[in-house]
Amino acid sequence: MEYLNRLVMNATQHKEFHFHPKCKKIQLTHLTFADDLMVFSRGDLQLVGILKKVIDEFSSVFGLNVNFTKSSIFFGRVKEDDQQNNLAMLDYAKGQLPVCYLGVPLHSSRLQVTKYALLIQKMCSKIQHCTARSLSYAGRSQLITSVLSSTQNFWSSIFPLPLPVI
Repeated sequence: MEYLNRLVMNATQHKEFHFHPKCKKIQLTHLTFADDLMVFSRGDLQLVGILKKVIDEFSSVFGLNVNFTKSSIFFGRVKEDDQQNNLAMLDYAKGQLPVCYLGVPLHSSRLQVTKYALLIQKMCSKIQHCTARSLSYAGRSQLITSVLSSTQNFWSSIFPLPLPVI
């Protein structure tokens, strides 16, 4: 992944390279987690071509190929013509936001209270699962508290939780 990081950093040196508007300030181009890769860019066909070359070079050097059945491209405020051109160039499926990744929804804008339904649903199912166990009331209470607080802490580390959700 270090090699991929260097390839992407070299790509940012091209005069044609433009950061995604929301990522420009911190110069964020990509995120990696285990074998997952998220690339952020503007929807310009020229820029997408640069990033495709980077991924193709990485693939040819290491023999690792993109799994097109598990890969998606997401668009935010990109013209329909540009979307179709990018999809044709990349052979990825068009994804729809919000999408869940590592148990949390990814969305292009600030999450509204209604978007936290996944968190509330998870917590309710964990409460039901914990109360079904043959523990004393104090044991169930302690288990619920620890499970719920760890779930809440995980989400809070990613999103500020609105008061109605808390």
